[in-house]
Amino acid sequence: KVKTHEVNGFTVPAPLTEPPANGTYYCIASIHSDHCFLSSSWDGYPLDNKYLRRRLIHLTKEAAQQNALAMLGRDPAKGVEGA
Repeated sequence: KVKTHEVNGFTVPAPLTEPPANGTYYCIASIHSDHCFLSSSWDGYPLDNKYLRRRLIHLTKEAAQQNALAMLGRDPAKGVEGA
C-alpha cells in the first residue's frame, strides 16, 4: 500500500523521510518546473539532504508531480496537462 499525506486538502503520495541508498534515482516536487518535477540521484550531498528535510523527494515522477500540483492548489488527479 502506498503511503499518503495531505497537501492543501489533496491526498497525495507521501515523500521519503529517510535517505535512500547512494545512487538511487529520485524526483523532486517542484512548483517552478513546467513539468512539476526535477530529477537527480542520491549522493548524500547537502542539497540532497535539504530536499529530504523539506519532504520533496519521491521515487517516481508521478508522485513528485502530484505533490507539486497539490502545493499549487491544483487537483493532482487532473495531472500536469490538466493543470
